[in-house]
Amino acid sequence: MTVKKIPKINVSRAFKELSTPEIITFALGTKFTGDADATDPIHDDAEIEGFAGDLQDTHSLRQISKSTALTNQEHSQFNTLSDALDDNASYTEIIANKVVKETGDINNGYNVVTRLGFLYTNKGGGKRNIGFINSGTGWLHAYEAKTLKGLEGHLWEHGTTLAKGTPPTITKKVFTLECDCIFNNIPSGTVFAYRHASIVPVSHIPSSSTSATPKSAKGKTASLVTKSKANHPVFDVNVDNPYQYGDWRYSIVP
Repeated sequence: MTVKKIPKINVSRAFKELSTPEIITFALGTKFTGDADATDPIHDDAEIEGFAGDLQDTHSLRQISKSTALTNQEHSQFNTLSDALDDNASYTEIIANKVVKETGDINNGYNVVTRLGFLYTNKGGGKRNIGFINSGTGWLHAYEAKTLKGLEGHLWEHGTTLAKGTPPTITKKVFTLECDCIFNNIPSGTVFAYRHASIVPVSHIPSSSTSATPKSAKGKTASLVTKSKANHPVFDVNVDNPYQYGDWRYSIVP
């Protein structure tokens, strides 16, 4: 009997090549608190947030005075944060592959990696940062991969919350045809969160089915769409929220 070999998940270290604002945003988007699988990271969320905060403070000072001392300090703090993220990436890799081994499904391992805020370098996994990709004072730039080629809508539910890992209780929704957006005028120091749903036209659904959740090669799933025999979208008025959202993503606002 031939036993199918499940490939090993490798976690990307592309964050080492990011700029200072980008690595700060990336770091603040990683989240281990409350995770069911990754219960003992090398550096907990509070420590990562501390390293990121120190780097942010020095980077802000350098915008006023680009002294050699501040430049060296920023470089040192960047390395401290990068090394800590590297440690957590190694831990994430171990946990993700453990989950794969236990479940026999590599997609469960991929979910662990992205849930914790990292990327995997397996095919289709590490080409671009997903989630919060850039930031500045009072704003955050978010990006989500498209589900399919062609026209697609994107629904973003967002709000501020008390802590990473705790979804906001009061949210707003915005819709875009682009797979990225900038959230602006957010109070500095607050924890901001969003979750995202892809919406595809009914023309993307196979003619043999009345409903579908299309998936791309990356495993990303679009929201459930129902259509009539005449190819019209059909909505059940008793269903409050028919959209299939991804996990909440969190970041502390600079």
